[in-house]
Amino acid sequence: MKISENIRKLRKEAHLTQKKLAEKTGISEVTIRRYEADVFKPKYAHALALSNALNAPLNMFLDSQMNQVINQKARSSLTKKAEIALTIAAGILGTNLKDGLSHMSNDEAIKAIETIMNAKLLTKDQKLAVMTYLILIK
Repeated sequence: MKISENIRKLRKEAHLTQKKLAEKTGISEVTIRRYEADVFKPKYAHALALSNALNAPLNMFLDSQMNQVINQKARSSLTKKAEIALTIAAGILGTNLKDGLSHMSNDEAIKAIETIMNAKLLTKDQKLAVMTYLILIK
């Protein structure tokens, strides 16, 4: 799905007008219209504002090249625990969870998963899966 379609779809799902989304994000209404019309794509700061306002992953508002750059920077700055949390999150979504947890205490695993949750690297469904997992290991 195109960025313009993501913005429009998520805005409508949130029952927001373009004007209300503009107010919520601090982005002008004209710019919101241009994003939805696919006239141009959001820069990082606007993508982040849209992500926060629409409660959606940041990558839904960035083109693939920008996503690649951000992912490389984000991954290089993640702590070891955060990388393990990525493994855990992947495990929740279909692989063996024990691999990522074998050398961590529950508290370390929880802290690592919270780091990933706060980094906006997971979709809403993936966050729900992570939260379910947190409840199970407590």
